[in-house]
Amino acid sequence: MLGLFSWGVLVLCFVSLVVAPRLLLGVARVVAIYTMIRWIAFTFFYLAGMYKIRGLEKRGNATHYRDLAGSEIARHKAVHHLVILPNFKEPQDILSRTLQSLSVQADAINCITVVLGMEAREPEAREKVKTLMAKYKGKFFCLLATFHPANLTGEAPGKAMNETWAARCARQELVENLGILPSQIVVTVVDSDSILHPRYFTELTHQFAADPRRYSLIWQAPILSDNDIWRTSPMIRLMTFYTNVITCGDYFNSWEAKFPYSTYSLSLNLLEDVNYWDPTVIAEDVNIFMRAFFIKGGEVFLQRIYLPVHSNPVYGANLWHAIGIFYNQKVRQGWGGAEIAYLFQKWNYPPGAPLLYKLGRLLKLFHDHLFFSTAGFIVSLGTVLSIIIDHTAIITFPPASFSPLLFIILNLLGGSALIVVWFAERMRLGRGWKDWSLKTLAGEIVSWLFFPVLFFLLMNLPGLQAQTGMLLGQPIPFNRTPKGIYSKIGE
Repeated sequence: MLGLFSWGVLVLCFVSLVVAPRLLLGVARVVAIYTMIRWIAFTFFYLAGMYKIRGLEKRGNATHYRDLAGSEIARHKAVHHLVILPNFKEPQDILSRTLQSLSVQADAINCITVVLGMEAREPEAREKVKTLMAKYKGKFFCLLATFHPANLTGEAPGKAMNETWAARCARQELVENLGILPSQIVVTVVDSDSILHPRYFTELTHQFAADPRRYSLIWQAPILSDNDIWRTSPMIRLMTFYTNVITCGDYFNSWEAKFPYSTYSLSLNLLEDVNYWDPTVIAEDVNIFMRAFFIKGGEVFLQRIYLPVHSNPVYGANLWHAIGIFYNQKVRQGWGGAEIAYLFQKWNYPPGAPLLYKLGRLLKLFHDHLFFSTAGFIVSLGTVLSIIIDHTAIITFPPASFSPLLFIILNLLGGSALIVVWFAERMRLGRGWKDWSLKTLAGEIVSWLFFPVLFFLLMNLPGLQAQTGMLLGQPIPFNRTPKGIYSKIGE
């Protein structure tokens, strides 16, 4: 359905290019101005959110127990964290780095169990587990490893099948063998390259224990793709700066519907209510939310944790290899549009989900996937028409009959936001003057010249490819994003 709609929009644009170019130019202006306003909003919420994160981090290690009654302290201390780390052919040093970030969490030896979710079809899996088990022995309450069998009936390659296998095995150990109550267990899914804030589980414990809605919540932290960011090429680094702002700006905007992504937490009770992850889907993070949403009659909510999770940006053996990895990553994310069909399938079953809640989720999914697959095409066609008709490549100024001052201000804000974000990300991630060297700056400045084309190729085209695949009924592929710094061609 989504692919049909996207291609319908594009066909109308190309027809209008011939029969009604002025109309298409007007539509392109609206889309371009809307895009600019969205970018200004992303920048505002990103900066406000980063300020809030700094405020929470300044609280340091102050305990949440200070003003709690004895029964509340007992409820906090009873919480047990089950961390699932699904992976396939990931470098051992990347897995070790993630385990290290988990081992420094408060009281990890008493309240955190980690499961290395391995795939049995990976030849080196058992050797990696042996090494990691020896290195992190005694760092956690339990350190387990599971090996998901290959080619099980009714499964599609991806994280979901691995996570379900790992969670069921861990439940057997923690609940059946060790006697921990399921109601006290919080499950956290982390990617193999995720580095959690040292106080993530302290904050999660407090929110879980204090909120009476604990079994209807999914917790999400902002995710910043900035591990070893300076090892990336200038073009990829620039794209990463701006995609960080888009994802985090959207996350910090409390006015829009939210979905979990990549690294998130939920109670074992809620996970069992939905019968774990669906092993046939690619976007298991969005899908687990939608399934819980309908089963709970719309009473499932995303709760934010204002402590960042850091993940790897895209690396590659060279620039073209990195661009290819980035593209494939966005194609995989574009397959998340399949959740729109799931939402329609479950629209009235089971009954009870409020209409406004359902509409909010539908519009969010539809807007994001449609916008990122068609907006670039529309603006590009409009720019060509503007050059031919109005002799200017700037289409964010409407005809003179509109308020010129307002749009001058909007364009200044939009342009300034680009520079502010670039500067803010460099200041946040800078390691000193070496990152402001003429060579480093020159690479990014040159990349600016290609940025509109790069954004179109790496953000718009992948979404359209994914939607076209869904439209044609192609099987859903799962393309793993290589996490190693020195990724090789062919990975």
